[in-house]
Amino acid sequence: MKHLLQGMKILTYLFVIATGSFVNISLQAAERVEFYNGVRGLGMGGASIGVVNDETALLLNPAGMGKLRNAFVTLIDPEIHVNSDSSNALISGGGSLESMNTAQGIVDELGTNANQSSHFGYQLFPSLVLKNFGIGVLYKSFYDGLTSADGTSIDLNYRNDFAAVLGYNISLFDGRLKFGFSGRYITREESFLDNVTTGTSGNDFDSAKKTGTGLGLDAGLILTAPWATLPSLAFVVRDFGNTTYKLGSETDTPEATKQTIDAALSFFPIHDNYLRSSITFELKDALNTATEDDITRRSHFGWELNMGDLLFLRAGWHQKSWTAGFEFAMEMAQFQMATYAEEVGDDGGTSVQDRRYVTKFVFRF
Repeated sequence: MKHLLQGMKILTYLFVIATGSFVNISLQAAERVEFYNGVRGLGMGGASIGVVNDETALLLNPAGMGKLRNAFVTLIDPEIHVNSDSSNALISGGGSLESMNTAQGIVDELGTNANQSSHFGYQLFPSLVLKNFGIGVLYKSFYDGLTSADGTSIDLNYRNDFAAVLGYNISLFDGRLKFGFSGRYITREESFLDNVTTGTSGNDFDSAKKTGTGLGLDAGLILTAPWATLPSLAFVVRDFGNTTYKLGSETDTPEATKQTIDAALSFFPIHDNYLRSSITFELKDALNTATEDDITRRSHFGWELNMGDLLFLRAGWHQKSWTAGFEFAMEMAQFQMATYAEEVGDDGGTSVQDRRYVTKFVFRF
């Protein structure tokens, strides 16, 4: 136990150093795109690595597999992402699916409106998880568009990932120390069309599509102190050694995904027999401090209230904006929703926020 507490102090020291090492340099306001974001974490301010305890630990923090209480198979778990502009267009009848998942459809839908955005995506992650072990298959597609500050041009982005994931965790000292790793075989397609003139025709993501296959490795650590609120430190090294996409025969491949390190500090107070909370603060890409001066773009705070493992209420702070979510859980099914805002651009020193909504239904046994 003495060595465990000493390790806790060391990790806390490292966490403070990483958090406090930001310096003043130029701001990059483009959206921060990550390999995976789940509805629970998005409702909790984008913070997840310190609290994840289900099959998504394979993607978020493989050490979280040590928190699983049961083995289960997830058969169906569609997750839909849409932003407020696109959802309003669908509700009013002025939009369609084609206007959100094709380059030309996004150009036509956004028109010449200044700083207007389109965001649509979906992902599936069928999986089999046991305590300390899991396998799964991720399929995700996301489509984005953003008009310029004067409405004369549009930036368009598309990404599709198909990945097979395998993970394992080792728990020591009665679970106080968890170390996990996950590997993935991934095929990625992506396309970036920048400065497309508004009102033009014939735009197609295929004209700039890059395709490649690669192997990625993540490693996670969770260290929990033996105190009432279970204070925990979590660290995740993502894309260890950088993930490249050059295993196949393709010549025009996506850019490599750079290695990053995320860190989190979490607490789990118990309020009553059927009422407890999860509170977490997370710093993403903690050691790469030389790319932006705004700490709020990397800092995430989340809170979850668990009511008898039946109803979950969530709230948080993410990139200068609030987030919220809820989950209704039954033995074999879950329904979850969340809303958050993503910083997608900069308008004369003022960040451009894109309000988004996420819905997920899960069936497992």
